Amino acid sequence: MNRVFVIADLHFGHRKLQEIRGISDDTLVRRWNSVVGTDDLTYVLGDVFKLDRMDELNGRKRLAMGNHDRLPMKRYLEHFVRVRAMFEYDGCLLTHIPIHPLQLQRYRMNVHGHLHEHKLSDPRYVNVSAEQLDYTPTLLRNLT
Repeated sequence: MNRVFVIADLHFGHRKLQEIRGISDDTLVRRWNSVVGTDDLTYVLGDVFKLDRMDELNGRKRLAMGNHDRLPMKRYLEHFVRVRAMFEYDGCLLTHIPIHPLQLQRYRMNVHGHLHEHKLSDPRYVNVSAEQLDYTPTLLRNLT
């Protein structure tokens, strides 16, 4: 069976953020490919930023659009098998920006990005920004 991964906030090509993080796009690609196989699926929860490196990443990819994903939709569809505002997975809502707490009554958990190094104190929110995952996609089943 193919594995399902998740990560958010790649920010490929964002030079200022690379300096802050102290990590390059090359390292992001290398860490992705060290865990994601060619038949695996990865949910990218927003803020790809630039698409230049997407074809170097193993596996199939789905994108939940982020606030920095501003290119025409057809550009994203060249790299992702699905592009949406959010995805549902095993009773969880996968989004870029954390959802309002009142929406959580319909879901067990909100797996999200956007906050980078910050976390919400509510255990129903799981931040999968690259900074939270040592810049490496993680198995979604380990979170849910």
